[in-house]
Amino acid sequence: MRKIMRPSMVFCLALGLTLACPALAHDKDAAKKDMDQLQGSWRVVSSQVGDEKAAEEEVKKRRLTFTGDKLIYEYGNEQKERREGTIKLDSKTGAFDWTVTSGGETLGTMLAIYELKGDDLKIGFGNDRLVQVRPTRWKIGKDDVVWLLVLKRERPDEKASTINEPGWVADASRATLPKRPAAGRLHGRAFAVEMARIAPYSQASGNVGDPPEKQDRVDGAVLTLQQGNDREPTNYYTIFLAVKPGDTVDGKTFVVPAGGLFKQTEKLMDKDGKGWFYPVTGVQANSEEVGQKARSDLLPKVTLRLKFGKRKDGRLPGTIYLCIDDKEKSFVTGTFEAVVEQGNKRN
Repeated sequence: MRKIMRPSMVFCLALGLTLACPALAHDKDAAKKDMDQLQGSWRVVSSQVGDEKAAEEEVKKRRLTFTGDKLIYEYGNEQKERREGTIKLDSKTGAFDWTVTSGGETLGTMLAIYELKGDDLKIGFGNDRLVQVRPTRWKIGKDDVVWLLVLKRERPDEKASTINEPGWVADASRATLPKRPAAGRLHGRAFAVEMARIAPYSQASGNVGDPPEKQDRVDGAVLTLQQGNDREPTNYYTIFLAVKPGDTVDGKTFVVPAGGLFKQTEKLMDKDGKGWFYPVTGVQANSEEVGQKARSDLLPKVTLRLKFGKRKDGRLPGTIYLCIDDKEKSFVTGTFEAVVEQGNKRN
């Protein structure tokens, strides 16, 4: 015999569906609202995996861009590395699912939680393993948040000023010279060129006991880019440059490719054609902080692009992109105007 549902049961079911549907609709509306607020470009403020935070100079190049449900993470490095895929949000639980794709193939889904407050966004990813576990709290740990991204919404005017912000590169000889006051980093600290000086420089070579007329000689200049205006600076870069005897550095461009000083292709040949001088004969990086031991890197591995204008009224303008392959990724890049000094030439 067929069972007949009682009216009271029908009413209860109908009431349950009536109450549930608005709740589901509300959750979908909230998720859609968050998705709408994510649209656009976000710059990475910090990126932390475990106890290790990514370097500031690397982080500021990174961007996340949301277009619909698509997410692209650009690292901003020379390899133009990027991750992309689609996302799914649950605003009620704070769940953030990122399905990563490559060449049309799905590589996997990264489970995370998110927190969106106006122009501030946090995403905490769980352990990247076969059986992933979504974090349930904002705590760094192998069973909680393993990769934490802190982001800030990028406004159109801010994007224009920061997206091409120069930093350390592996080959400065090919880099575009920026039109901004020279600045960068020196041994892990912010560095700004507050004074530039250029002085005469000469170098000679030959056999021991050779008279001056038999020695090979080049002229050139010593360029000092320093922080502060002291005559004897504590934080500064020094670059030694060589040109043919009687010539000057005015209007010339000096290039050191990736690999260091000995990878220079241009050479100033000596009289017998058997030896030579490199146009960039040396680079030094010097720093000293209160309470710390002074540090001097006398022959670091460098890459460089340095372009001079023409001197006028005792000043020589120039633009530089210098990167040192030290552990702190020291660099200085931008424009400067060097005071021309008429000191004695140094051998």
